[in-house]
Order: sequence, then C-alpha cells, then structure tokens
Amino acid sequence: MKRTLSKARPSVLALVTLAASLASLAGCDQSSQAYFTATSAPKAEIQRSIDRLDASLATAKDEQKEDIRTSIKNLEEELGALPEKQRIVTTIVDAMFGTPDKPIVLSATGLDANKIRLAAGPTTANQDGNTGGLYRRHCVHCHGVAGNGAGPTAEFLNPYPRDFRHGWFKFKSTGINEKPTDDDLRRILREGINGTAMPSFKLLPAAEIDALVEYVKYLSIRGEVENTLYKRFDDDGIKEMLAGAMKGGEAGDEFRALIIEDLLSDEATGVMATWKRANERIVEVVPRPEVSSEESIQKGREIFYGKGGCVQCHGDSAMGDGQTYYVNDIDATRSNAIKQLVNPSFPMQALKPRNLRYTVIRGPSRDIDLYRRLRNGIDAVGMPAPTIPPEEVWHLVDYVKSLPYEFNEPGPTQSENTRAN
Repeated sequence: MKRTLSKARPSVLALVTLAASLASLAGCDQSSQAYFTATSAPKAEIQRSIDRLDASLATAKDEQKEDIRTSIKNLEEELGALPEKQRIVTTIVDAMFGTPDKPIVLSATGLDANKIRLAAGPTTANQDGNTGGLYRRHCVHCHGVAGNGAGPTAEFLNPYPRDFRHGWFKFKSTGINEKPTDDDLRRILREGINGTAMPSFKLLPAAEIDALVEYVKYLSIRGEVENTLYKRFDDDGIKEMLAGAMKGGEAGDEFRALIIEDLLSDEATGVMATWKRANERIVEVVPRPEVSSEESIQKGREIFYGKGGCVQCHGDSAMGDGQTYYVNDIDATRSNAIKQLVNPSFPMQALKPRNLRYTVIRGPSRDIDLYRRLRNGIDAVGMPAPTIPPEEVWHLVDYVKSLPYEFNEPGPTQSENTRAN
C-alpha cells in the first residue's frame, strides 16, 4: 500500500536531519541562507478570521455562541502551530530546491540544470559578453526573487505580475487546468502581453529565452510543491516517517525517496504530471468555416448573446458589466492552502470581465491566440470555455475582433443576472 505525506510536528533536530538528507540526495550544499518561502499571509488570514468570529459573538444567538467559541479555539490552536508548520514546509522545500543563489535541480523535475544556473543567481557578465543571473536582470523587479509576483515595482501595476508559484498560466495552447508548453512560455517572453506591463524580450538571444523559460518552470514547480505540502500537512502518517528520517539509515532513505516520488513524480497526483503531459494537451485548432466575414461576425454575435453565454459576464454592452458583483484576485478565490503563498502587503485587485470594446485585447492577439483562449477558457480568472462546436469558436473570434468598431445596438437586456448568486 502506498504511503503518503501528512501531519507531523517534528523536533528541530528532525528538520535539520531531513534537510541534510534531502540535500545529500540532490548532491548539494545547503550552507546558503534560504529566503524563498513563507510570507506572513497565513498568520494574518487566521487572525482576521479570529477577529471576525470574536466580533460576531456580541450579536450571535445563544445556540450559536458555543460553536463560535469552538471555532475561535480551533483557529487559535492553528495560529499557535503555524510557525512550526511553516518551518517544516520551508525546510523541506528549501532542501529540495535550494536558494535563489544556489538552486537545486532534482532529476525528477526533468529540468535542465545548466539553463537554471544561467538564469539564477546575481547578475554577472564576463569579458566575452556571456551573462548570468538573467532572471534578476530582466524579471525580478516585477515577479520577485521567489517568483511570487511581488517585486519592488509590482504594487504599482494593474494587473499585478504573474505569481508563478501557483502553476497557473492564462495564455497558452492547452486546456483549463493544464500547464503551458515551452513554446507557449517562449511566445510570451518574445511577444510580451498586450494590456499589461509585461514587455517583449524579443531582442534576447534564443539561449537566454530558453533559460528564462526553464527558470519560470522551476519557480512554478517549487511553488506547487510548497502548496502541496501545505494542503496535505494535516493528513495522517508523516510523523512516523519524519521520526524514521531523523534516525537515518533505511528509514531516512525511505522518506527521501517518498517525498520526491510522492510530491513530484507520481503519475496521477505528482506536481510533474501536468508539466510532462503539456505537449499532449494542446487543443486542436480546427479550420475556419467557409463563410464571409460579415456572416461570421453575425453568427458570432448570436453565439455571444445566446448559447455561448458570454453576455453573462461581459454584459449586453460587451464592456465587462454583465456581473453585478466582482470577485477579488487569487487571494480570495482559491483555497486556504493557496493563501499561504499570497503576499499580504498588496491590496487586492478586483477581477472584472474584460471590456471587449477596447481596441487593445489583453494577451496575444493573433486570430489563433484568440481561438485558443475562447475554446479553452482562461485559468486563474474563472473564464469558462463555451459549450459550442469547435468550428463555431471562429465566429466568436470574428465578433470579438469587431466589437471595438460595432455601432449596432447592444443585445437584449438580461432580465436576471445568472452569475450573481
């Protein structure tokens, strides 16, 4: 029977031994200070929940007060255990992946260590013009050292830079809940993203583009492992395995193998499963229907206001006013485990459906890019794929492209906003 990772509160000695064990498995020195992981977001989030519950006691009914006090007690216990939990997660993740200056590239990731070394670390250059530290040279001021989207310029941008640690990417050729291909990431680096602060790096040599792609994947895989550890921290069984790892020998070897096989390599649930299958999940682009552009636009309009469901979010005016409420960004729309990775110092930005009357379409704007975005949906923002035949997506593409120049009256007014529940 397969053993899986779960809850433990090991001693500091166990953590140190675990870190050394994992580092030896990777064949790396762990003397550098690790400063990738763990913001104060979980602590702040739990404390806010305690404060809200505490305030609710004054107006709660008598039969509700006992449940509220129990919830407060449980949260206070979680808050007290949080530093130890963060220390465990941070120790394991740093032992597996190293630091920004000295990254560790485990063979289970399939990443190219030479490319990672070219992109990681301080910015360097030699007399031959060869450079190092590409990520810090070009990316860190927006995306941050940890790839958390919290670089020094990030708070001034809207939308905020991508937080790579969640493993979610918006503009790609694959479907919902699938990873981008290397070609998808290269395209973003070369072309930039219209409507955002992400610039084009088309002038960089191909080898440097490839190194940055590899490093983005490294940061994403690292963050996903961290998130997985948080999510599975409260299962049963890890205390026994950590105790064995502290003793070394076969028990330590078992744990070292388990943590890599279970978190990274498992074909069903491992972090690497979706990355390895990305090229197999590219969504086919079907040929355009043979109709005139005017007819295609009209068909697209009918789909937009009808069976495509686009009007429910983008509105009768197509200006992004179809919802009577807006959700907040990743911090408010994902699970508590995800919140461990969110930078708490940034105010949340509301996620609003796109105003399609703008002439600038956010993201890559070739016809094939729009087709994939409409056919696949968009990860991390809740945009679903329409349930229409693949060839009809081309009609939506043509209609969306025509919207900035459409002077017809908007579609029928919705009697009820079906998305506002």
